Amino acid sequence: SAFGLGMDVSHLFWVVLWQTPLSLTSLAQSLGRVARNGAEGVGLLLWDTEDFSNLRWAITDSPEKQQDLMDVIGYIEDEGCRKAALRRYFNGSQGELVTKACGLCDLCLSKCQTLLH
Repeated sequence: SAFGLGMDVSHLFWVVLWQTPLSLTSLAQSLGRVARNGAEGVGLLLWDTEDFSNLRWAITDSPEKQQDLMDVIGYIEDEGCRKAALRRYFNGSQGELVTKACGLCDLCLSKCQTLLH
């Protein structure tokens, strides 16, 4: 994967991930390649519950990777701001609730649309 090689392309404005990554670090690295020139970008994660079955099977002997996968599942199921969820994860403050919404992720935008209608 070019993302793992530190690809830094200033004209990359969207990325589509076809399958759930094994960790939030992998997800953040992939999505973090978008819009590095300061413009807006879009990251899309396409997933299915079968992805998790396949990944669980592949990591049965690694408790660390099992925890990584549980973190990804928690991120996908989180009903709060996606940016705040990643910030909590990487800052090590899993229990801390971040109430400020980014206004850009799918969940924040859907809540804004609901409030407007």
